[in-house]
Amino acid sequence: MTTLDRIGTIIYFGQNEALKDWIILDPQWIKDALCNVLDSDRIKEGIFDVRDFSLIWGKYSNDEHQKLMQLLLAYELAYLQKDKRGNKQYIIPSMLNKTPIPFPNHLSTPDVQIRFTYQPFIPAGTVSKLMVRLHQYIYNDLKWKNNLVLHHPETNTYAHIYEQSKMQQVYIHLFGENVSPLYILIYQELKQINTNLKNARFIKHLDFEVEAFNDGEWDHLKILQKYKVPQFCFLWETNHFIKTEKIFDTLEQIKTLIASNKLEQALDELLAMADDNHKNELTLLKARYIKLEEDTRIDIISSENARLERNKITNSILKLIERLSLNA
Repeated sequence: MTTLDRIGTIIYFGQNEALKDWIILDPQWIKDALCNVLDSDRIKEGIFDVRDFSLIWGKYSNDEHQKLMQLLLAYELAYLQKDKRGNKQYIIPSMLNKTPIPFPNHLSTPDVQIRFTYQPFIPAGTVSKLMVRLHQYIYNDLKWKNNLVLHHPETNTYAHIYEQSKMQQVYIHLFGENVSPLYILIYQELKQINTNLKNARFIKHLDFEVEAFNDGEWDHLKILQKYKVPQFCFLWETNHFIKTEKIFDTLEQIKTLIASNKLEQALDELLAMADDNHKNELTLLKARYIKLEEDTRIDIISSENARLERNKITNSILKLIERLSLNA
């Protein structure tokens, strides 16, 4: 069903607790239901109230209302919050007003300006999805269409993020001294939005280049790093941090494969990420494993010797993972 979902034959959210028992055989039915919301004149300032469900989705049942709302959340088209009276309301970022909200005085001049230029295209609603993902950090409700202001309480730093879709760019204006944690948060979420789209739609390449505004012009990250411009050092330090985190996550996933007795898959994953110094060792380990499987299949090795050889290969893989972790 996951494959059918990815190619658009059905719609299925198997990993979503609220939707895993719901399989939509006609994707057009869902598109029509969601368009009823996104094209509705009843939704003002992006607020979709529970009381609007029956008015906008009049031909659907109450149970379908709840499922459709869960779909809006799952597609990251909306997020849930409570109004001043504690009542539930849903915010749809793409339907927010276009009129900018005045900034407070302490956010008049950014300390750092960053620009992400997307290639080959910018996913539709990138900043809207970012708003959904990071809505808990929105500062004083400062949000309007394709714009939001975030506050990172631990570092007391701020970010104004906005999208220029025609230029395929997202801009990040950072305010404060220790902006690195907030930047990492934004960077990782934007990367994840890209990754989710690539996985869902079989897109091979989708990425963005990082630039910073320096002495009146936009400089590429590589140029800033080459000349070690001090106020932007957190940018390449961030890249190193994120790459290191990704390596650790991958190694943990490989350990899970090993624990599930999926040695060949674990070896393939290691070969895909290893440098040249380790690939020879991994190639030899994989050759040993393939031989072990073949010898076991044709019954020319005893079960005890097969068990011992499997344990030796497993231990060698685990030791290699340990070395990779130390080098990360």
